[in-house]
Amino acid sequence: MNEIIKNIEEAQMKAEVPAFNVGDTVRVSAKIKEGNRERIQVFEGTVLKKQGTGVRSTFTVRKISNGVGVEKSAERGMRWLERAAESGDAEAQTVLAGFLFNGVGVPADKARAAKLWESAAAHGIAFAAKNLAKMYLFGDGVKKDPAQFAKWTKAAADLGDAESMYNISIAYKNGDGVEKSPEEAEYYMKKFNAASAR
Repeated sequence: MNEIIKNIEEAQMKAEVPAFNVGDTVRVSAKIKEGNRERIQVFEGTVLKKQGTGVRSTFTVRKISNGVGVEKSAERGMRWLERAAESGDAEAQTVLAGFLFNGVGVPADKARAAKLWESAAAHGIAFAAKNLAKMYLFGDGVKKDPAQFAKWTKAAADLGDAESMYNISIAYKNGDGVEKSPEEAEYYMKKFNAASAR
């Protein structure tokens, strides 16, 4: 499995997910954003089907409301994710970018993934900055650009990502995408060592 999508999935997984099966009655809570307001919408019903594993697993719940059967499917979550990303939610942008980069649940679109990761990185998401840096390092979906690699690696490092601290230290040491700077190389290597010791 691609390392980027694996990292995204691990970051989104809850430590403990309640076990449930088809036929069980469950209550599903969803955070709904409407402009500047947020609210929790609860949907209680019977599980009709389950499929997949991890964060890509889906399930469908059905309830009777005013004599009419209503179904909610986690498959519709992609539409909700799209809306949240479009409204500027940096975490939604990060997750959606991962799906777009790898073509998981949506057609692959690496150029759009890059734009979403750039927006999320600008809003303080280290993981997004690190992934964008890797795109520029390998020229995967964007033009290979050592200066952009260094810019986004430094941004991820400054946001606390240990791997990026190490990578930008090496970039400063070797002059990869940035002007050589033994001082900056030492500074980021010390930050990396401190972060790794935790």
